[in-house]
Amino acid sequence: MSMNNFDILEKLGEGSYSTVYKVLRKTDGQIYAAKKVKFNSLNSRDKQNALNEIRFLASIIHPNIVGYKEVFIDEPTSSLCLIMEYASKGDLLQMINNHKKNNTRFTEEEIWKYLVQAVKGLKALHNRNILHRDIKSANIFITSENNVQLGDLNVAKVVHSLAYTQTGTPYYASPEVWRDLPYNSKSDIWSLGCVIYEMCALDPAFKSKDMKELFSKVVKGRYNEIPNVYSSDLAAVIKCMLQVKPILRPSCEKILEMPLVRKNVAVENEGESPNGLIEAIKLPHSLRALKNKLPGPMYQRKTRHLSTKNGNNDEDKENISRKPSKILSRESSGSSFTPSPIGRLSSRQRPEQNNIFRSKPLIDLHPCNQSRLPRAPKSINNSYV
Repeated sequence: MSMNNFDILEKLGEGSYSTVYKVLRKTDGQIYAAKKVKFNSLNSRDKQNALNEIRFLASIIHPNIVGYKEVFIDEPTSSLCLIMEYASKGDLLQMINNHKKNNTRFTEEEIWKYLVQAVKGLKALHNRNILHRDIKSANIFITSENNVQLGDLNVAKVVHSLAYTQTGTPYYASPEVWRDLPYNSKSDIWSLGCVIYEMCALDPAFKSKDMKELFSKVVKGRYNEIPNVYSSDLAAVIKCMLQVKPILRPSCEKILEMPLVRKNVAVENEGESPNGLIEAIKLPHSLRALKNKLPGPMYQRKTRHLSTKNGNNDEDKENISRKPSKILSRESSGSSFTPSPIGRLSSRQRPEQNNIFRSKPLIDLHPCNQSRLPRAPKSINNSYV
């Protein structure tokens, strides 16, 4: 198998070491998203992250998680190619920006629906002890039938107790991640709360002129109320997701069981019995040696049915798109972060518009695109837990 089996229709996004295309598979005439990774150009940690993403996607069959189709080595370009489903409506960040441009808003019904579906997708990960670690509006994709799917599991990780690697995106990173403290699945809940707030306000929950102010607002949980066109029920659910202390945030299960949620949107009990993860893909000594370690194609795999509010079950035949996202990450090796906590933030634009993968200084980048989080100022007390 190679990229010769696909017609490239459009470039969807480009990162430092990967490019995502909208492609047509010649054998079935279907549209997919192809993520082409310059595998040999990655460091060992990023190589393992790429393999972990493949492992997770190939293991999980869920209507609210991006669908895996195939992975192979494209030998002419020495690239690792991941074929996924494609979503025609793009991602939530695109939709938010379109609403801002057109001076319109999401309906409350839409927000409740997206909230429940995103929580169900996150629950599918958490049930398998997987932390997403980079939930944000640019990583939540929308199908043509207006259904949500979580994508970009590049920094997702199996964690049985606590994680210690500081990773995420500043606007959506939890207080414990900002403080460089151990964290668990409740960190993903905070990030999703930031996304739902952003859908309401069309702006991030925590805005600031520099990183130091952003840090202060996040660790104090200080944000403006959502617009009063939305109900107090919605505001209350967002508030419980944005609790500073992780122990006070609800789990995915608790959110789906909340009377405030069930009062506003139909929540079908999935009765999911999580299937196990496929065997971990160990990093080989060469790209050629990886070939026989990759999972096989799954083009015939069907997703579960999605339940709509009126009770109709329609098979989600839609595909999901994938755009690369710039990740902030620091391993728990004791190395320090280089960005100053007082660097000025730029306006919120999409990565491809900002051209962030060129030679721009890191500190000038929008925080969603920075490659690292600033270290917490020493004057802040970390003993809040």
